[in-house]
Amino acid sequence: MNATCTNSIVSNALLALAAVACLMTSPAFASETAAAAASPQRPHIVFVLLDDLDTADVGVYASSDIRTPSIDALARSGLRFDRYYAGAPVCSPTRVALLTGVHPASMGFLRAVLPTSLRGIASTIPTLAQVLQSSGYRTVHLGKWHVGSGREVYLPTRKGFERSYRFEGRGYFDQSLIVDDAAEQPIPTDVHLTTALTDLAIEELRSSIASDPARPVFINLWHFAPHEPIEPPRNFDNSETGYCLDATAGCDISRGEYAALVTHVDQELGRLMDALDALGIADNTLVIVASDNGGTPGNHARRTIPERTLSGYKGTMSEGAIRVPMVVRWPGTVAPNSNTTATVTSVDLLPTLAAIAGATLDAGTQLDGRSFLDVLQGQARVDSDDALIWENKPANNAALDFTRITNTFAVRKGPWKLLYHPAMNPLASDRRELFNVATDPGERHNLLAAKPYFSFGPYGRWDLRIPQVSIYRGGDADPAETYRVIANDLEHEYWQWRFSRGEIPYVTASARDARSPATLNFDERLDFNDGDFTFLTGVDVATGAPETATGVIAERPGSWRLSLQEGRVHLHVRGAHSVGVKVDVADEAQLSSTTRLKPGAHHVAFTAYGFRDAATVLHLFIDGVAVASSGGGNTIAAAAGGTTEAPYTLVIGNDAEANEPFPGEVELPKAYTRSFYAAEVMGAYARWLTQQGL
Repeated sequence: MNATCTNSIVSNALLALAAVACLMTSPAFASETAAAAASPQRPHIVFVLLDDLDTADVGVYASSDIRTPSIDALARSGLRFDRYYAGAPVCSPTRVALLTGVHPASMGFLRAVLPTSLRGIASTIPTLAQVLQSSGYRTVHLGKWHVGSGREVYLPTRKGFERSYRFEGRGYFDQSLIVDDAAEQPIPTDVHLTTALTDLAIEELRSSIASDPARPVFINLWHFAPHEPIEPPRNFDNSETGYCLDATAGCDISRGEYAALVTHVDQELGRLMDALDALGIADNTLVIVASDNGGTPGNHARRTIPERTLSGYKGTMSEGAIRVPMVVRWPGTVAPNSNTTATVTSVDLLPTLAAIAGATLDAGTQLDGRSFLDVLQGQARVDSDDALIWENKPANNAALDFTRITNTFAVRKGPWKLLYHPAMNPLASDRRELFNVATDPGERHNLLAAKPYFSFGPYGRWDLRIPQVSIYRGGDADPAETYRVIANDLEHEYWQWRFSRGEIPYVTASARDARSPATLNFDERLDFNDGDFTFLTGVDVATGAPETATGVIAERPGSWRLSLQEGRVHLHVRGAHSVGVKVDVADEAQLSSTTRLKPGAHHVAFTAYGFRDAATVLHLFIDGVAVASSGGGNTIAAAAGGTTEAPYTLVIGNDAEANEPFPGEVELPKAYTRSFYAAEVMGAYARWLTQQGL
């Protein structure tokens, strides 16, 4: 590279901010391009994830006011997906789905996580980068991460990325990137984040080809744009777009600035595509551009874009939140200017790219997704008979009734889609909507409106209140009742899915004798922190044990302890205040049963329903019945993460020091990354009784 170009690039390669013309006209660049003739048979992969990009924002998806010529050109040279579904209606869970091919609920991802959270992708679950790396790919992450950074084990370099430029800020100017998980490196204050990330992606591609042209590279470029705050480049060229960028013009400047932000990231995508051409690798590069969820209401309300086809916004279960843009270009494999109505979701990305890379997944790897390589190759595809399920945890709301269902969910099977909306107070009823999204993608006509499908039951007490439905078979069935039957079947799919989801599959690391505790192998999901968790086990209090017996049922050192304290079941949970927004809560929560546990077999459980910005809700159960709940001053903001440097993670039947053995036997427990509803705990108790022959 000539001297003029070298002087214009940050020496540590954090920001290759030289002009692309400078980069591409250098003699060294020309020789590197020639070396690319030895490119690998397997394609390079460039995956660009945009943040909160709506189908109404992209020209090829019929945007009426935003110009996206680069994405449109990609679609013309490749494949447009008309039924691509994000893994969740919010950021973090979708990204987990993309990286793992596993439903995010399996790891407790139901909301966006803060950088200080102790939530992350469990080490036992392989990531896309690890799979591609094992197949010989060089792997690079650039941009937003948002799937856990509170512990080193969750960082990109621990998840299969050889290089990482991680963004943890909020905004597009005066920001920093964390390079390979080392110290933060600032971006020049006059450089837009989207430009900086694109420059780095181009530089990483260039250096990869220069160092080893035969080795394929995976670029995981996760832009922050067009996420709020809406900050387009200060020097945005508006001469051709004509967006409303003047507050004195009396036009919709909010939409105009948002449009400029979208067009700018589209322009940077075009610059990246030009770099592929200049490097001589465009014909051997698979490019995927997708969004993590739909747009926010501020710039996508019907009053702003009345022609928007889909309804709902980020954070809801409507199509507008989860049905998002995705285009793929792969010359020689993907037919140009094509589109597909095949249903594809975020969990399908890992198995697809693994197949393309020729990667072999370890035996026992469980994936929720399936490869859509056949779609890319233009083959006919039959959608799976399995139901698609989305689940979203609401933000903390003082009116939430934690004795009832609180998570919103949606189930789609064939053309039918059920949306479930939990009641926001104890005197209200849960609400369900049913749509035929094949004929009504905008979800305008609720097929349950004629006979509202509410669930009735004793309010505020521990039941799910799923109604009985009259099922019509044959003959002239009442359409309203037929729709209720469909809704009931879809809800049944959800409950079957939910019961199978989120179990932590730990194994015993050591057996317990009369004095030594049993210890379980490490799994980060045991540290529920600001998320949901359920722990269930059976105990057999020894005959003759005094009513004042004391001993530990189970302990996660440094986090929580479930024990007998003078015969009463006691739960002690330590708090961690570094997570989320500070709230005025105690450092620990302690729940106890009012009655003593009698000798004999019992089922003991506790659940935690945790928020990132408010108190965790705890319930303690004995024999399926809630005997204590947190509240008032007896709350925590988030559970402490526990002791990780010790050789154990969960101790059963004794304390960590082997000084408080349980007076009897403790069964190997079950734990879940979910907070079970009371009826679910009662169901677990009933199954336990059957297993015990009681």
